Amino acid sequence: MRYPTKQAKSLALAGLFFLNSISSSSAQDISVQLDGQRLPFDQPPTRVQGRLMVPLRGIFEALKADVVYDGPTRSIQATKDSRVIQLQLGSRQAVIDGQTRILDVPANTIGGRTMVPLRFVAESLGAGVKWDGATKTVLMTSNGAPSVTGNASPTAQVDSGAQDGPKIDRFFHSATTELSPGDALNIVVYGEPKSQASFEILGSTNQIALREVGPGRYERRWIIPNGFSVNKGVLLAHLQMNGRETAMEAERQITIVSRATSSIPPSTWSEFPSASSVSRSLRPQIRATFPSDVQHNSIRLFVDGVDYSRRAQLRGRVVSWFPDFNMSVATHRVQLQALNSHGQRLSHTWDFRVDPQGSVTNSAQGFVLNETRPSNGTTVTSRPEIGALFNGNVREIEFFVDNISMANQRDVQRLTNGVLWTPAQDLSAGQHRARVKAVDQNGQVLEREWNFVVSTSGITRFTISPTQASSGENVTLSLQAPRGATGSFTVGQVRNIRLREVSPGRYQGNYQVRQSDRDQAVVSASLRLGNGQVIQGNSPTPLVFEASPTFTVSNLGNGMTVAPNFSVRGTGSPGKTIFVEIAYSSRKLVDVLTGQTRTVRTQGVVRSNGSYDIPVDAGVVKAGQQFKLVVSDGQNESVEMDLTRNR
Repeated sequence: MRYPTKQAKSLALAGLFFLNSISSSSAQDISVQLDGQRLPFDQPPTRVQGRLMVPLRGIFEALKADVVYDGPTRSIQATKDSRVIQLQLGSRQAVIDGQTRILDVPANTIGGRTMVPLRFVAESLGAGVKWDGATKTVLMTSNGAPSVTGNASPTAQVDSGAQDGPKIDRFFHSATTELSPGDALNIVVYGEPKSQASFEILGSTNQIALREVGPGRYERRWIIPNGFSVNKGVLLAHLQMNGRETAMEAERQITIVSRATSSIPPSTWSEFPSASSVSRSLRPQIRATFPSDVQHNSIRLFVDGVDYSRRAQLRGRVVSWFPDFNMSVATHRVQLQALNSHGQRLSHTWDFRVDPQGSVTNSAQGFVLNETRPSNGTTVTSRPEIGALFNGNVREIEFFVDNISMANQRDVQRLTNGVLWTPAQDLSAGQHRARVKAVDQNGQVLEREWNFVVSTSGITRFTISPTQASSGENVTLSLQAPRGATGSFTVGQVRNIRLREVSPGRYQGNYQVRQSDRDQAVVSASLRLGNGQVIQGNSPTPLVFEASPTFTVSNLGNGMTVAPNFSVRGTGSPGKTIFVEIAYSSRKLVDVLTGQTRTVRTQGVVRSNGSYDIPVDAGVVKAGQQFKLVVSDGQNESVEMDLTRNR
């Protein structure tokens, strides 16, 4: 629901645009006039968060409205002609003729008097309101058409509240399922640039600031605090500019359940197959008996992380589900949740094993989803890798992105254990949904949905150099992203390699190819921005690993006798420098006594064909004397041998 129109803003936002030209001085010198006559209030007007509050009975009686205050419920009901207004002290929700409106400042008790927002009350009852800044006077007319009267100056600053606030185009959040404290809630709002943005869960939080990460794009990654809970909460986004405000309600409500609310001990439950038991059937009936009556529509049944709630049947306190496929020979986990008749959350989890042969091993995990790409709720670049990987071979798979089947899309990689796809064109900025349905070799079915957000302020100019490298070579990763972030990158299975911001918005990292690296690897990066948002991206090309030529010394062996001038020949990586060192004793008395040796060093470069031939001058070694030869390419293990100078 959106409130950007004249009428909606003036009613729903309860004076959001009112009196912003008032100075920071006390509101006690402000007067209120109705049809040119000053209203005598028994308590002076009071300003709360920039909004003018006046005594309840004074304003309602002046506008000839009947008002009733109910002390036990702290509620107010005012009637004028056919219009009915309902307020509750401390609540930001108001009802006008049955329609809910959102107040910026609620009615409340101040100094022993019940105070209400002036503009909201006046305009709700059909009065017109203007502010004369020169005389600090609120000018009201009972016919709804205010005019400047009295001592008002023609050039006085007037806030009529009739101008539109900043525009909100879109507002969405990442909560598609029930959340818990510690989970992250991602908020994205698109609207007019350079506004002050915030969001709130109505009645549960204050307004929480959003950061403008790009022109007109506002974001926040909010970590839900411990102990926080809300059932079907309404999320509102706010944009403020020049004292005017627009609010928009998110399409989806949000439910956050504190983990501390589960208090029914497992011992009061009964389940089948029982915990830690072995079922001989590939399609066992799964059922459980709740410890108390439950609300039918609140039941959530998960088997191996897949939601089968819609297929579950409830009779009395017994919930049951029959799989329409053969479950894998493995250990399976059942998670059951519901609300009892008092609204208390009940939950129970147990494991059992399916094994027609009666085996007792529990090592198998069953058919499970190992990874979704991107991860659920993450913010990524416009061409992310999308897909799902399972822990076993997949016989059949269906794959959808934004409800579009990927079956005939180009570049879809159908793997033995899943499916992956990288879009050839940029995805639109905003939230996207992926869905996969897979059948394993035993006929077991898994379905999973996840969401991700494409950001316009993500990772760009992502390059690796070189794109082909062999063992020991250094690969440089470079990318552009918002400045001030911290993060790391991943090469295949090697994770958490540090990225450095070498200049504002430019990040680099280095990776030395390992001997165990084979074939090729996806290179991905993850950065955490200053506002806590995490953005991810993949290099457009994989890193290809080349087989390294074996480093050898081919013409010499341990114990050989060589001439004063000889060569060291062998194989290595083209362009590599080969270091050769001989170590010998001078046979001088002082060297013999101290055990010191002398060295001669030389070096050469491996040719393009992978061979080298390096001449060595060993003339300093006495005839018949033994010396040590060490050959190294600076990367692989050195080759060492003992040689003897011929006579």
